[in-house]
Amino acid sequence: MELKVLLTGHNRRIAADISDHLKNDRGCFAVSCPPTKSALFETVPSELPNVIIICLGGETKETVKAFDVLRECTRLGAATLIVVANDSDRATFRVEF
Repeated sequence: MELKVLLTGHNRRIAADISDHLKNDRGCFAVSCPPTKSALFETVPSELPNVIIICLGGETKETVKAFDVLRECTRLGAATLIVVANDSDRATFRVEF
């Protein structure tokens, strides 16, 4: 079974690099999604990814709220969540998520 990975987040450069690596070097199926609640709410159920990678970049309390829709996926064990962040973004994400 091919691993399906959904990439999202405000750090598009890192997301693109990870996507390229997963597709070219690992043979994974990678899907990109804008970091908005509506886009995630539509994309996650339609794609059913095995792994969701959030590439944080310059986050605020408001921007990390878009990822709330992923909370249920991880709680149910429907997908593995990986967060790529610097110290500042990680702290903001942890407080809000």
